[in-house]
Amino acid sequence: MIPYGWHDFSVTQWENFTVANWLCFAFVISGATFFAYLFNIYGISVIGASATGSYIYTQPIFAAIIAMVFTGETYDWLKLAAAILIFSGVYMVNYKPKTT
Repeated sequence: MIPYGWHDFSVTQWENFTVANWLCFAFVISGATFFAYLFNIYGISVIGASATGSYIYTQPIFAAIIAMVFTGETYDWLKLAAAILIFSGVYMVNYKPKTT
């Protein structure tokens, strides 16, 4: 990530962060990243890699729906195409041909 994010990181005015900004930053690091990965590992051990993988790959769709409901994001053809590609990929990974 350093090659892609270094510029934004270097121009961020950290001294202007409020307590709320730091709390949101901490939540993204701990809640949305660290604990999400821990729950994914737990999911693999409990329900298996296939079901956990299906959940992981559909998270962007749920995030887009939540953003549309709560923040007024617009629904466009790009989101529809992305959702179709995600569901197609999950279907192909989980597809088991019938054996005769």
